[in-house]
Amino acid sequence: ADLRNISPDLNDTERSSVRALALAPELWAKYGNGVCLIAGSFELVEPGTGRVLRYPETEENTAESLLVIGARQQLTYEGKGRIFEREFEATGFHVGSGYVLTNHHIAIEPWAADRRTQFYMDSTGAKPRLKHLLAFFPGQRRPIPLKIKSSSKTDDIAVCALQSKTVLSGIPSLPLEKESAALEIGKPVVT
Repeated sequence: ADLRNISPDLNDTERSSVRALALAPELWAKYGNGVCLIAGSFELVEPGTGRVLRYPETEENTAESLLVIGARQQLTYEGKGRIFEREFEATGFHVGSGYVLTNHHIAIEPWAADRRTQFYMDSTGAKPRLKHLLAFFPGQRRPIPLKIKSSSKTDDIAVCALQSKTVLSGIPSLPLEKESAALEIGKPVVT
């Protein structure tokens, strides 16, 4: 894209938007396969015993089961009812050497913004336990399990490692600027 012909009567914000739109197809073509869908799930467990929190047992009647699940009914650690498990999705970015960058609130505590989960944690004393964390990359046949490596305590960012024994061929690495001093006013960046 020829960025030299951007109209001079645009303000700085409008010019930045035009530049970003012009660069987007090129960036997507080069790095799009390095962006993954992160899918995970968590359950709630009883502290000390590790017993999972369950919905109350119901008859096999589907309509009754849906009513119980939809209601804010007290869950239990007893019985054989369906386990309370919440699923979540987010995005991640392969940044090289099998590492994926994502958000702290996704990798570390995906339950924090879930009001239903917070209600059950408060009413039962249950603690959350991450059950699955998987990365799905475009063009890859199978998901790749993720392991949390590090997370910022002040910023919403986390690093996970891809748990794959196979070479991650075809998954490009999104380049990260290693020198913060290299960033200058006017230098294009993607966030």
